[in-house]
Amino acid sequence: MQIPKICPNCNGSRTLLYFDAIYYYVACEQCGMTGARALSEEEALSLWNERGDTAFTYEVVQDSDKLVRILQCDTQRVSKRYPINLPIVLTLSRPNGKKITGVMRNVSFYGAFLQLKGGNMSAIPASTEELAEQRMFVYYKNPVVKQLNEKGEFVAPVESNPIQQIELIPKHMLQTSQVVGVGGCFKSPNAEQLKSVQGLVEFARGQ
Repeated sequence: MQIPKICPNCNGSRTLLYFDAIYYYVACEQCGMTGARALSEEEALSLWNERGDTAFTYEVVQDSDKLVRILQCDTQRVSKRYPINLPIVLTLSRPNGKKITGVMRNVSFYGAFLQLKGGNMSAIPASTEELAEQRMFVYYKNPVVKQLNEKGEFVAPVESNPIQQIELIPKHMLQTSQVVGVGGCFKSPNAEQLKSVQGLVEFARGQ
């Protein structure tokens, strides 16, 4: 069996292998960050270790899940964040809550950093702890990826870029008199959202 690598979120050195009656997945014992679901123990460990091919999520491990085993981690896994400058709208507590505007400054396979500076800034709590008590919904438009035709000319993409919604769990916050920065992890994206996150990273890589 593979040896899991150290958690990229908190550098935790022990991981938990869980089985939820359908899928296996790895979770960090220290911070609770989870890896992608898989149909076997070995595949779950492989997805946890293959950092660049997996969109990770952070969520509370359910009590009903069965703990399979506790694993001691091996080496540190590289956690890459890619710079990006993508307009976003943030709502707190509910999807149609007060709107806060800003930009996504960097993105990774498991989270992002937001720079907020417009809209209902007064709705943002004063601390990370208070912010974590509210749900954060981030909306953005998939960036347009330029494509080349046979003549080497740029052409417009065939499909439009719909507005995406993804939930973020805040992990740290930086405040100034004019701007609020929030870094966090993606929470339980569905298949479409995972594809969107991977598209964001690929777009950022190609810039």
